[in-house]
Amino acid sequence: MKKKNKKILKILSVAVLSMFAFTGCATVSNIQNDYSELIFNGGQAVQVGDYLYYGNGYTAVGSSATDFAYDASANVSYMNRINLTNNFGKPLDAQKDTEKVNSKVIGYENQYMFVLGDFVYYTSANTHKTSSLENAYNLVSFFRCRLNGDNVEEFYTTSTFDSSKSELRVLKGYDNNYYFIIFDGSELSSIRLGSSLGGREVIATDVQSLAMPNENDEYSYKQILYTVNKTEEGTTSSSSSTKEVEVYSYDYSTNKKTKAISAATGTKFVGRQGDIVFYTNSTNTIAPPTYYKNLANSSLIFSGNGNELFYDRADIKDIQSISVGDSVSEGYIFVGGTSSSVMYRNERTKQVDDKPLIEKDNYTDLLFIDGDYIYYSNSTGIYRISVKNKQPETVVEMTEIVSGKYAYSNNYIYFYAKLENDENDEKTYEEDNNYYMYRVHKEGTGGYQIISNFTRVEVKED
Repeated sequence: MKKKNKKILKILSVAVLSMFAFTGCATVSNIQNDYSELIFNGGQAVQVGDYLYYGNGYTAVGSSATDFAYDASANVSYMNRINLTNNFGKPLDAQKDTEKVNSKVIGYENQYMFVLGDFVYYTSANTHKTSSLENAYNLVSFFRCRLNGDNVEEFYTTSTFDSSKSELRVLKGYDNNYYFIIFDGSELSSIRLGSSLGGREVIATDVQSLAMPNENDEYSYKQILYTVNKTEEGTTSSSSSTKEVEVYSYDYSTNKKTKAISAATGTKFVGRQGDIVFYTNSTNTIAPPTYYKNLANSSLIFSGNGNELFYDRADIKDIQSISVGDSVSEGYIFVGGTSSSVMYRNERTKQVDDKPLIEKDNYTDLLFIDGDYIYYSNSTGIYRISVKNKQPETVVEMTEIVSGKYAYSNNYIYFYAKLENDENDEKTYEEDNNYYMYRVHKEGTGGYQIISNFTRVEVKED
């Protein structure tokens, strides 16, 4: 009888273990992703069907490696999920009908989130200690998990990270696979994505400039461009404004590098939109201009040909295509030089407007382009302006928002802001200085709506 009982217990144990292996550590119900391509909505949140994955709150890690309260932040800034078909209630009501996907710090300044297949990919502040047993929260760890929160997998942590220079992209290769391109501010590497992950390939170190398309661009030239300092017998050239560089094109699907046929002294990439790359050089040290060329139908020559002139200054950034497909207003916007104002170049006339589209004092960050509108933000609001009528419009204004951090999906902008006071609520609450996720229609219609879960603590009178 005892043998029989032991046999039954053994069978039950195997069954339980098998069930655990099958279900894993799922925290929420599974949903079906019927889209086989990349889903990228700006990095701070991502929508799959009716569900939005996002950081419930936002907590800045800052530049310090040790001065960050990770556990306390994780209680607010964890990965949350909400069904967007829910009845949200009043604009300032907490959304109690949300689902916690995992407990890592998701809402923070280096967040990069997207969905590919059955996985949601995201970054989080590093929690691994150094060899000296010290924290290094300013480094970035890369994770993925299934859409039900199962199978959390950390697949890379940087050894350094300069958020002022870093760039992250997910790009499709010639082989139709997607690749995670990671630039930590110095080292450039790639990881093949899919049901199984490829190993990390180090492309180059000490990268000086970089040109990659954006995630949702259309592009046929499926390679990235970068520059490194020219070396002589293994030593790096001396640093100066006219230093010699080597220019390479890298095919991330084959790990093949191709050196440019020709590049002028001091060639530097300053942007890319699809197949159009923007670059400058230091050949003309008095007034170096910015050039552009189409990579899809040209050779790798970056000599500053006059036919490739884009703008008569080199110190520009944040170049973006706008009003694409419109024969009258199609062109580019960019942040111009020391003025930091937003400029507009019309591709029909090949001219840059003398008057800035947005003065530097009227914005802090550029967000995204939608048709002929550019959306931008500062610490109290989100705004937009069309290159057609050039009249600024207010999308939303609040007491305090996190400028520059957003997601955009199905005509809604998702952003972080502090709690607003409800004028109709006579209760008094304890102060809450956290930032929570809101959404607003791109035209500002309907007002804002908080979508985070939180608890307001009422102050009781004695």
